[in-house]
Amino acid sequence: MISFLHNRDFIYFFKKGLIDIKRCSRIVSVFITVLILLSSVLTSVYATVPETASEAAVLIDAKSKSVLYEKNSNEKLAPASTTKIMTLLLAAEYGKLDEKVTVNTSLLKDLPSDATIAYFQQGEITTVKDLFMAVYLISANDAAIILANHIGQSVDGFVNMMNEKAKKLGCDSTNFVNPTGLNDENQLTTVSDMAKMAEALYENQTARPLFSTLSYTISASPTRAQSFEMLLKNDLMTKTSESYYPSVTFGKTGYTDASKYTIAAIAQKDDTTLVSVSFCAASKQDMYGDVQKMLDYGFGDFYKLTISKAELEALFSGKRNEEIKVKDDIKLLIPSSVKRENLIKSVETSDGVAFVSVKGDGYNYSQKIADVVTKKGPSGFFGAILWFIKLIFKIIFYIIIIFV
Repeated sequence: MISFLHNRDFIYFFKKGLIDIKRCSRIVSVFITVLILLSSVLTSVYATVPETASEAAVLIDAKSKSVLYEKNSNEKLAPASTTKIMTLLLAAEYGKLDEKVTVNTSLLKDLPSDATIAYFQQGEITTVKDLFMAVYLISANDAAIILANHIGQSVDGFVNMMNEKAKKLGCDSTNFVNPTGLNDENQLTTVSDMAKMAEALYENQTARPLFSTLSYTISASPTRAQSFEMLLKNDLMTKTSESYYPSVTFGKTGYTDASKYTIAAIAQKDDTTLVSVSFCAASKQDMYGDVQKMLDYGFGDFYKLTISKAELEALFSGKRNEEIKVKDDIKLLIPSSVKRENLIKSVETSDGVAFVSVKGDGYNYSQKIADVVTKKGPSGFFGAILWFIKLIFKIIFYIIIIFV
């Protein structure tokens, strides 16, 4: 009411003791504090969709495969050293960490003089693990080529393996010509495809324990005068870096003049795993900043929705003699803008395959959950009775879901 008073009226009421300035100040201070706190809470809960500086970027929930954010995610671009994610994946699948490898430096004759290397020498006897760690930690190109030749029997043979594995992973927009990621106009992929490769490597049980290693030393040998220490080149996982992001548990960076800065990173918080990829950033700051923005968004602006195996099977409404056996619960990250009560869940079938569908407020998710199979059991009259009993249980289940 004070704001509506004229100056003379205010002075009059103040002299009469009808206005307590100190009390009004306290009220205003409390009001402003509440507004600031409320603004802070709303900002953290409803994080804005990130604005990324990279040419292409994608953020994917590893469990549901939902795309949480994307920008030019299907544009074919040069991957630079993120290529080595596929190199490491094949090494983990087909090699043994303690396998001995004899270095043949003639394989390295075409490496550019400024290429990052781990200084492997002719005739040096090393191991798959030494080579693997050199590729992962410092992106050593000599190690990638030696490893490729060992696993694929030749570098060309290994490149064929890379492309075959990419197809198996569903990376239809990917073409590899070398295991290093060094410049070649025909070496192209997308951030969406790279996310699939990064997740496959991260899930590999041979490789995964090695990603927590931040430093590694290749021992001195008759052909290596002194030991060679390697430190991880990834600021997201370096505690002393301004770009350090505690939830990141895996990352591979890259750079060439053609590709600019590229990165694939995986972060875990509680039971949520996010895969983020950024291609063609103008600077390291943009590259790391884009990943941080995407991860902040993924961890902060979504809520979890779990659809149990029992509910999925109850939602199935196939023919009387058909059924599905769901292996796992479905766990989704739903944008906060989508109201939980507006979500409609259903199980649909097509060509003998069952898909779960979740829709509402512009959200649309679909994923295969099981194959439809023909039930073995009584037919005829007794089969009809059994089907009717199951139908009653389904109805009861739906009632419980709706009203409890």
